[in-house]
Amino acid sequence: MVNSFGDGWNTQKRCDTIAQRLESFRQDGLIGFSHRSDPKTPNQSAICANTKLDRSNCNLLVTLKPGADGYDSLRRMLEALKNGTSVEQGSNGSTVPILALGSTFVSVENLLAAEDLKAGLDTSK
Repeated sequence: MVNSFGDGWNTQKRCDTIAQRLESFRQDGLIGFSHRSDPKTPNQSAICANTKLDRSNCNLLVTLKPGADGYDSLRRMLEALKNGTSVEQGSNGSTVPILALGSTFVSVENLLAAEDLKAGLDTSK
């Protein structure tokens, strides 16, 4: 989590927005996370989510600090998810790799509850 923001963003607002996005992605059938560049914020990478409803699009979850490495940030975020801890953006904590070097996508389907595995399959809504 980044503790200093601009444009009216504080830690709580950013956390709430990320939680809302995650819930939306869960309802759409979250299958994994990726990292990518963000054309709206040059020099910044983004962590994004892939869903069953929209497999080809990587939907923005969070924009990283300028200069933050997308691969490393994604790896640390997923390690924290696996361990039930948090990530301080910019810290140099050591973690166990859970992504293959150079990967841009990691599936989280094995971490989801059974009811979440069914999400995003009903397109009649």
